[in-house]
Amino acid sequence: MLPPVAPAVLERNPRFKALYTNLASSRLNNDASTRLIKQQRAQADVEKNLVVARKEDAKATLLQEALDSISRRASELPPELLETCQIVSAQLNGELDASDLEILGDDVDYFISHTPLVATAISQHLQQSALLLAKIITAADTTTNSTNATSPSISKLPAQGSALQECIQNQTMSIAMTRTRVTELSDQTHAAYRELFEASVRVIEQTIQGSVARGVKARAEHLAAVAKGMELKLQVLAQTDPVLTDPLLHSALRAYSSHLSDTEFDLASRESAAEKSLRNYESAKGMADIAKRYGQLLTETEDVKREIKTLEASRGGLSLW
Repeated sequence: MLPPVAPAVLERNPRFKALYTNLASSRLNNDASTRLIKQQRAQADVEKNLVVARKEDAKATLLQEALDSISRRASELPPELLETCQIVSAQLNGELDASDLEILGDDVDYFISHTPLVATAISQHLQQSALLLAKIITAADTTTNSTNATSPSISKLPAQGSALQECIQNQTMSIAMTRTRVTELSDQTHAAYRELFEASVRVIEQTIQGSVARGVKARAEHLAAVAKGMELKLQVLAQTDPVLTDPLLHSALRAYSSHLSDTEFDLASRESAAEKSLRNYESAKGMADIAKRYGQLLTETEDVKREIKTLEASRGGLSLW
């Protein structure tokens, strides 16, 4: 199966995307094998030879491991033959030097002459190993499917092994597809997070330093620049304008400034005198009596007015009679 590629990488590289799509859809199978007929035939021959070589290597490995095992634990072989088996096993494992092979030639010949006994022991060992493996597979099948419990059988090992290989292959492909999907989802999640962060930054920028804030700041800077320019212009005019530099104008301004100072001093003196008079008037002792007398005078005035009205009313009544 082709390794997964992030969608963003494919979008940034259109040509690579076309090549990847072509390979994944029309050139290669899910197991990365080719779909072309000629190459399939050549690949089939290579795979056939490879399978044969793997079988031979597996057989040699099994025999070598079995020989090593019986040389350590077998009790049905004579002691001399066990020692010979150990020597041959060490030779097969590459534990002996080339110089030792000439010395151990007699032991090898002894081993070859007793090959039937060794073969019988190896067969028994392999049969026990196969039976143990069948028990393990049967126990696993029983755990998976408790309704179909079967007894261990060595004859079923090839079929069970093929089924396990197919199951492992399918699960491997499923895991690879799941990883591809997870990678795509992860890339999409990262893209969503990136868009979210960009939007957050834009919102924060518009809130803190948005167009309105930038406009106000630019307006303030513009007004500050204009004010600075006006100040410099006034300084230039004060130094160069003939009206502002006229001596008579300066003397008149100084005289007027002196007059304003005198007037301010006179007004301040008058204000101080008025405040002093007001304080003296407020602190006078006869103010309470004056107020009392003024109230009595108002009362007497009202009484006189009532009497006058009464007299006028009585005079009017006499004239009627």
